[in-house]
Amino acid sequence: MKGASSPSSLISRFGSANLQEKAELTLEMLVSILSIQSYHAKFSAALPLSRICLLLLSDKPTPTIAAHVLTLIGIGNTIGPSFSRKFELINGWSVLKTVIPRCWDSNVKKAAFDILLGRSSVAQQSSSQTLGAIACPNIVPTILSAMSYGLLSVASNCGDSRGDEGVYFKHPGRDASSLNSVLGLVFFIIRLGRQSLIWKLLLKTL
Repeated sequence: MKGASSPSSLISRFGSANLQEKAELTLEMLVSILSIQSYHAKFSAALPLSRICLLLLSDKPTPTIAAHVLTLIGIGNTIGPSFSRKFELINGWSVLKTVIPRCWDSNVKKAAFDILLGRSSVAQQSSSQTLGAIACPNIVPTILSAMSYGLLSVASNCGDSRGDEGVYFKHPGRDASSLNSVLGLVFFIIRLGRQSLIWKLLLKTL
C-alpha cells in the first residue's frame, strides 16, 4: 500500500474496478478523509471508530483491507489519545493478534510498525510524537504472532531433506516468497531491538 491517495484520484480509479477493488478503494478513500483531523473529529463524534475498525476488518480480510484498517487505527492512536484504551475495551488488540497474521504482507507489516512507532499521516501534527519511540505497545503481540505464524507456515510447507540438497519447498515460488517475508520481519525486529531499549524491555514482559 502506497502513501495516502487523494479522494479525487481514488474516484477516477473507481469506474473500472471490480466489486472487491471497489470495496478496497472505498476504504482507502475513508482512510484518506479521516487522516484530516477535522473530519476525523466529526466522524468519531458520530460513530465509535474503534468498533468501526473491527467491522471493516472482518475475520478474513485481504492484505489490502488489513493494511488500510491498521492505518486507520494508527490515525486514531495519533489523533485521539483515548483510542487505544477504547480499542482495548472491545478486545480489539486481541482480535488483531488473531486475524492479522493470516493476511500478513509487506504493506500490513509497514502499517503495523507505523502503529508501534507512532508514524502516521498526521503524526507531524501531534506534539506528543517522539521520533523512534515505542508509541503503542499494544500492537506488539500482533507483530510477534505474525512472525510465529509465518515461521510455522513456512516450516509446514518444507519437505524432508534429499541427501545433500537440503530442505526443499513443496510450492517453491509461493513458499520462497513467504520465507522472504518472514525473514524480513525477523530482521526488522532484530534491528529494532538494537535501536530501542524500550523494545527489548517489552519483549521481556511478554
